[in-house]
Amino acid sequence: MDLNGKVAWVVGASSGIGAAVARELRSRGARVAISARRHDLLAAVSAGNMLVVAADVTNPEALAAAAELVRKELGPIDLVILSAGYWKQMDAHDWDTETFDKIVQINLVGMSNAVATVLPEMLSRRSGLIAGIASVAGYRGLAGSEAYGATKAAQINLLEALRISLARSGVRVTTICPGFVHTELTAENAFRMPFIIEADEAGRSICDGLERDRMDRVPQTDGCARQGNPPHSGARVASAVGAELPYPNGVVMRLRKVVVVDQPVDKVFDYLSDFTTTTEWDPGTVKTVRVAGNGGVGTEYLNTSMFAGRQTELTYVVQELVPNLRIALRGENKTVVAHDMMTFRSVPGGNRAGARTEVTYTADFAFKGIARVIAPFLKPAFAKLGTEAETGLMRALARL
Repeated sequence: MDLNGKVAWVVGASSGIGAAVARELRSRGARVAISARRHDLLAAVSAGNMLVVAADVTNPEALAAAAELVRKELGPIDLVILSAGYWKQMDAHDWDTETFDKIVQINLVGMSNAVATVLPEMLSRRSGLIAGIASVAGYRGLAGSEAYGATKAAQINLLEALRISLARSGVRVTTICPGFVHTELTAENAFRMPFIIEADEAGRSICDGLERDRMDRVPQTDGCARQGNPPHSGARVASAVGAELPYPNGVVMRLRKVVVVDQPVDKVFDYLSDFTTTTEWDPGTVKTVRVAGNGGVGTEYLNTSMFAGRQTELTYVVQELVPNLRIALRGENKTVVAHDMMTFRSVPGGNRAGARTEVTYTADFAFKGIARVIAPFLKPAFAKLGTEAETGLMRALARL
């Protein structure tokens, strides 16, 4: 998304990440409105350059009125950043239901209230971007984060489900999952916060990703961005604080390739959604056989490949199949767990209008047992395999 000239509403912008994102949006030419409970802090963030609309996310009526004022003053909302959040460390030995409820109301119910204020109008225009700020704390449980982590896990799930539901509506959904960021909420933390970054750095990274149309973003891992499935993001940050994500039993290795071909997206998707076609474009594959299922979610394939001079078999299961958008599979044998993801989008150009497709292929590998020890030495071989697969994929798709 080109942010210049866009109407952007940041909900939860009185401090921290929200304030930093608002300032960064304004510097990139967006017309920015900001909301939170504290009008005085909003005014300081605005510095006279943003529309200030005070509202509490736990009050759906006030939030709806705020959204209406933004539309009246600035026009239809192109982008909403859902940044309102609350954190307080809990003690499992002294359970505090009041704190738990407050965190749920602000983080989860507040996000729902904000979505409700913008989604109907975006759907009517078939245009808009909803960007929700969750956290790597939502990937796995952390001591002291029983309430906060639970709401962040729910936010990740909510945003992912919303993204799938709205896939053909013209409304896009982005999940933003920061690690530790210097804010009011983290200022009182007495524990070590690895890889912590400044709010302004997070704001820049988030806006970089929004401009690149990334779906899922994690500031500390790759310049604040990855689009795909959130659990694969933030592994370095999460493992450093004890969550051991996303693979608690192995060393993660990743291959990612982007291929653009002059073919319509439906044709490319139909070809690659049949996993047996790997024999035509993946140089490492000896054969792939469908052993169960009809090609949809739950379908099982047996893949036989050659790697480092040895033949190996992996059983793959289709975990997600969103027509013309995304394919996800999980493969496993005694030594490795593989997560493969393909995402699809139409891009301008090509031989015919609308007949150019970008395919982003990501493969994550987690090794088991003794294989974890030798995994680092296999990186060059994996890199070579990825380059060869990229070439093969381009050739196969060009022949469609």
